[in-house]
Amino acid sequence: MVNKVVILVGACGEVGKGILESFYIPRYDRWEVIAIDPNISKYNNTKKIKLINERFEDLPDEQILPWLQNFSKVEICYTAEIGNRDLYSQEANLGKDNCERFRSFMTRLEKLVNKKRGKIHISYCGGSWTRRASLKDNDNVLLVSNCSPTKEKGGDNLYEQSKTIACKNAQDLSLEHKDWCDGITFYDYISVVPNYSPNFTIHKMVKEALEQNKITYSDGDYGRPLLHSNQAGDIIRSLAERETCNKFEIILIPGCFTKFETFAEITKQVVENYKTRVRKIELQHQQNPTPNYLRSRCSSQKLLEQIPTFVPNGDLVQEGLRETALKALEYYLDKELI
Repeated sequence: MVNKVVILVGACGEVGKGILESFYIPRYDRWEVIAIDPNISKYNNTKKIKLINERFEDLPDEQILPWLQNFSKVEICYTAEIGNRDLYSQEANLGKDNCERFRSFMTRLEKLVNKKRGKIHISYCGGSWTRRASLKDNDNVLLVSNCSPTKEKGGDNLYEQSKTIACKNAQDLSLEHKDWCDGITFYDYISVVPNYSPNFTIHKMVKEALEQNKITYSDGDYGRPLLHSNQAGDIIRSLAERETCNKFEIILIPGCFTKFETFAEITKQVVENYKTRVRKIELQHQQNPTPNYLRSRCSSQKLLEQIPTFVPNGDLVQEGLRETALKALEYYLDKELI
């Protein structure tokens, strides 16, 4: 019997798609799943999931009200942040705009919620672990963890600073709306793959391979912690089953440390093997200095306390990188780089 509803706001983003896929699992049929995104019409709906091809803010009240009032448990996954690192650097007000959109979202929910029916929990995928300072652990390894402090002044760039502001904004809103909101869980994400953003490393490597017949990368112990979007979605789904406790919390989502050498090797394979085309790509070591923080690992004791069996899957990460490289290759094929 369906007695719970999960509302995915921003269901077609990289994180949102992983959450949506995760709720397809048959044993979670007791959840009513409502996926909201202006690009949702492109999604292949093979299950009984309500696909709403609009922005949440454009939906009429009468459409939203039954979702908030007719279920014993309401989980809202907000994954509607706009912008990647490059876009934040170009638009100085983007972080503030995202905060205002989330504040307006919460204000609207407050007007629609039946305060007598129980509380609503918000899962807010709005963070980025890169805003936290890397500290050396007992093994002298650079590590970002739940205990890592926020970087001085909120971060090194507008992207990191905006994510720091988003976290504080969510904390303030959790307190302001505590009469109807059963807390906000702020998910501090690492990068998930597949990642089709043109500023992602794989995308840049594919472009370099096609234009220059080479790929440059930082060799040695440089890379990034990554997580496949499906596994990231599984985390949200698993934690949605919890009994929440009317508070604000931050959960750092760790990933599998993946060397840039692996990025380069996967890109080389994809470009060389495309339709059996013989194309030899040279791998070259990066000559410019690489920032030391790109040695950082990531761990989350808080997540392990909630999901003790969680282990980042490195094989899935490589699948996601390969899919990213294929998508980037298709993009540049359209631009006739080869």
